[in-house]
Amino acid sequence: MNYASPEQLQGRPLDGRSDQYSLACTAFQLLTGEAPYADSNAAITIAGHLGRPMPSVRVRRPDLAPVVDDVLARATAKAPDGRFISCSEFAEALEQATAAPAPAGGFLAPPLSPSDDPDRTVVPGTGDPNPTVVRARPAGPGDDGPTALRPQPGKSRRRVMLVAGAGVLVIALVAGVVVWQRGGSDAPRVSPEAAGLPKIMATPYLGSLAQKPAGPKWTYTPSPTQDYQRMTGVIGGTTATAMISRTAGSDEFLDLVSADTGSLQRSIPLGRDRLDTCAVATDGKVALCRDTTGSDGRIAVIDLVNGTSAIVPTGLSGIQEPYTDGDRFIITGSRPGGPLEARAYDSLGKLVWREAMPSVIPLPGSGVVASVADTGGPYSKMVLSVRRVSDGKEVLRREATSADQRPTVAGFAGGFAVTTARTTELFSSDGARTAQIPMGWTVLDGETAFGFLYRVPSLPVLVDLQTDRIAAFNPRTGTVLWSGEGVDSPFSGGIGGPGVAVGFGTKIVQIRYRKHSPEDGYWDARWFDTYTGTGNSFKLAGTGLADGAKAKVLGTDGSTFVTSISAGPSEGSSLSAPLPGGSDAWTITYANNLNGTRVTACAGRIYAGATRVL
Repeated sequence: MNYASPEQLQGRPLDGRSDQYSLACTAFQLLTGEAPYADSNAAITIAGHLGRPMPSVRVRRPDLAPVVDDVLARATAKAPDGRFISCSEFAEALEQATAAPAPAGGFLAPPLSPSDDPDRTVVPGTGDPNPTVVRARPAGPGDDGPTALRPQPGKSRRRVMLVAGAGVLVIALVAGVVVWQRGGSDAPRVSPEAAGLPKIMATPYLGSLAQKPAGPKWTYTPSPTQDYQRMTGVIGGTTATAMISRTAGSDEFLDLVSADTGSLQRSIPLGRDRLDTCAVATDGKVALCRDTTGSDGRIAVIDLVNGTSAIVPTGLSGIQEPYTDGDRFIITGSRPGGPLEARAYDSLGKLVWREAMPSVIPLPGSGVVASVADTGGPYSKMVLSVRRVSDGKEVLRREATSADQRPTVAGFAGGFAVTTARTTELFSSDGARTAQIPMGWTVLDGETAFGFLYRVPSLPVLVDLQTDRIAAFNPRTGTVLWSGEGVDSPFSGGIGGPGVAVGFGTKIVQIRYRKHSPEDGYWDARWFDTYTGTGNSFKLAGTGLADGAKAKVLGTDGSTFVTSISAGPSEGSSLSAPLPGGSDAWTITYANNLNGTRVTACAGRIYAGATRVL
């Protein structure tokens, strides 16, 4: 707030001149020890940025030349057109100004005592037992304005050194941001803060996708072959183990297979219980799987070390894909005739908490699960509730009086962002607010696309639909790390708004539906590295998808993505590495057969049915 430009506070389009304004405010603080409009009342600070001129640095620093005020005043002009053309021009002007000598007579001999000068004003915050004082009375004939009194002997050298040090800090800061802004002809502007953030991976990177795989790594075939009818394929796994669901006669099995060689490690009999999707604990020892049999909403807890299973009835129907967040398994479903319910299990499969929720927004990797719903009735409200996955505690609750003010929420690694009618705020998973973002920026939905559940991105990434910009923010401070074009709104179809945002490695992928005409459109994806802003786009799927077909982004090697299209239970599937412009680097098609056609990504590996592809 202390460094925000007027256009930033008003939600108007931003460019490098907004950064120049913020830099000038920072320079003012480095020179004087206080931000120009600092106040405990945020409204007063905002009013200062919007309507008050920049204060004079010479009130606190009479040893500086008046031209310093002129330079800072121009860099903080309320209208961006009144500022310097570039930050580099501002830096050069400020360097020259801070090197200019103070006016003649600016320093006088020994300081007056309070009784000697009833009009004196003591400058606060200097930490000097003999502080500089400034005369408050108007300048008289021959005066050059307010005059400072020389400190006692021995203090002068120290003050000169402080002035020089502050000047160096200011110029270094401005020069650093000039480099950030210039970036290069094709590079986005990246804040130096980005380099200091820990690199968090939403998912593991895959092996190189530059070349089409020469053939499968392996294909699993049970022995003897006459004992099985069909395999669903890999439904979960770790770096060491692939979990393959298999039907043999009327019985179901879960075969644990080496992810490196495809050799059988252990076969777990399941009776009539068929598993179709599993989430694996962080330590790789236990998996929680969705069971598609029975009417009691079963889940299976699989001990991957000892090769045992436990079937747990939940009483829920419509159980969604389970996922892990920290050391918790999360499932959602609904009780017959009742509301939705979210449940968390520990790494041993023991129920930790359960909570009825009017809607459930899963945010895997954020540490929270959210709900947004209308309370109904004549005084209905839109209520956002965010719960911590570790213990189910509600860490944030927001209410709005109309659907037009519906709060929206999206996750990032270890936290979440909330957009309301007034602003967007960043929070830790404990519900502590870490930053407030200027008006105009809004979250990208982070739920599902084509029914698939994805991990949240490494950092908060927001969009400004008015200016068609996308940006990543420091989750600790709210600082813009980089900003780029390419939001390309509006969108229509099943997603709406700016699309959904999902995480792969350190990348964020924005999945959108774009229309050429009311009858023609296609699904595409635009991706960015959350730490550098570099990225590209690719086509995900056209409008010619068969009924029941689904397109999915599976992963990335850091520069190329791999996607799949499952055309339905009897139509097979395909695996592709799409390129910018709509073509594919390569495509592999899998016909429907007894080995299964499900294409899935687990622990940095890609499987098609019972075959490891990458």
